Amino acid sequence: MHNSFFFLAQLSTALHKKLRGYTLVSCFSQNKEELIIELNNEKQSFFMKASLQSGFCCLSFPNEFNRARKNSVDLFKSLVLKKVNGVRQFQNERCFALEFEGASLLLFIGSSCFAAYQVFFVGKARVNPLVWNAVFWLLVLFS
Repeated sequence: MHNSFFFLAQLSTALHKKLRGYTLVSCFSQNKEELIIELNNEKQSFFMKASLQSGFCCLSFPNEFNRARKNSVDLFKSLVLKKVNGVRQFQNERCFALEFEGASLLLFIGSSCFAAYQVFFVGKARVNPLVWNAVFWLLVLFS
């Protein structure tokens, strides 16, 4: 249920209202199949935790997160310190993207197979809806 299009549409709308204008401060992983994203708007921090395990995948939003000193790796370094322009929900798909300044995307694709998420970085993407659909299907087919 939490991976359905209808739930993700509500979630992406709420995230769009909340995250617009935030800056990506860090993006890292310290466990296998886990992604932590820290965003900040100069007043408060907002954390997104994506658990990408095939058995159970989910997004959670902890109030705070303490990064481990060991076994931690930075990811998507080119997105660090970029502002979030918004969150885009793809029509009738279990897919949404964080849109950053400079036309960069962090794309979350939900899959019906094993209820898994996959996360992709798409740099310098165009906003043409036909291109979005083509990019989406290419990522699905070749992932």
